Amino acid sequence: MKKKSSLIIITGHPATGKTTLGRKLSKKLNIPFICRDDIKKSLFDTLGTNDREWSKKLGGASFHLLYYIIETFLKSKSPVIVETYFHPVQDRPTFLELQKQYNFNPIEINCITDVEIRKKRFIERNESGNRHAGHVDHENYNMETKVEEGETMLDLGGTLFSMDTNDFDSVDYDGLFSNITRLINPPPNH
Repeated sequence: MKKKSSLIIITGHPATGKTTLGRKLSKKLNIPFICRDDIKKSLFDTLGTNDREWSKKLGGASFHLLYYIIETFLKSKSPVIVETYFHPVQDRPTFLELQKQYNFNPIEINCITDVEIRKKRFIERNESGNRHAGHVDHENYNMETKVEEGETMLDLGGTLFSMDTNDFDSVDYDGLFSNITRLINPPPNH
């Protein structure tokens, strides 16, 4: 029986700690981590920054590049961790098509944080100076504070984890690491 590749998908609304979780998982599991915002930052550095419309345009391009990178890993049957706010209606069909083509094992992690905490984190993150200016998040404060609620899981038929990320210190990272390790390295059948 052929071994399936594993695709670890971290999703959730903005400012829920997806990138923090992805970097921790990558380091602990020694699996590459692809963050869509890192791709977008690279596009800003290469093509320049401008207004909110330009940021949205590069955001669309960063999704195309993210899917290209995901497909590259799936072709080589290498596990990878990907992170961004994947929208179930828009992104699920793309993942289902990739799953049909590459038969991967989807592991989804949904980061969930209360709206008020997310609003505060979003503004603090932008004003910290650690967020690339190309995102022009200061122009997005009103829109981001009215973020939509609802499900962010893609529900691709694999294993689903919901992580309460209201308080980063109370997240059970070790439990998550153990569960994912078992899923990507199942014991051999006897």
